[in-house]
Amino acid sequence: MSTTKARKKKFRRGMAVYLPAYFATVFATHLYVQHHRPEGTALYVCAALPWLALCGGIAGIAKYLYEERDGYSRELAMRCLLWGAAGAMATNCFVMSLRQFGWRGQAPALLEICVFAAASLVARIAYSVSNRPERGSTDGVER
Repeated sequence: MSTTKARKKKFRRGMAVYLPAYFATVFATHLYVQHHRPEGTALYVCAALPWLALCGGIAGIAKYLYEERDGYSRELAMRCLLWGAAGAMATNCFVMSLRQFGWRGQAPALLEICVFAAASLVARIAYSVSNRPERGSTDGVER
């Protein structure tokens, strides 16, 4: 059950299909709600559709982490996810504080998810740069 380059490529391909599908679900549901103004159960179903899509993405990531046997790759993925979650939680806390102090505005749509993605990406780049092998080294180990 070790993760191969082919499996990682399959995971990336799956995420490349999942992310546009997720955003399409969010925007389609949003347009439907704006035009039809559902109430009651229909409104709950509309709210559940993007949530279910997000749960599908989380399940895909969980499957990847379960199948990943390289401890370094798994730890790196977990660290990036934690940085993303921290960014999303901090953004949510900031917006809630604004509302608590009387702000009547509305945060941009998908703000937390965009912050999550940006923080995860910045963490991934930072870890890649900080763990780059020395120049001239063939295996990254000094001798």
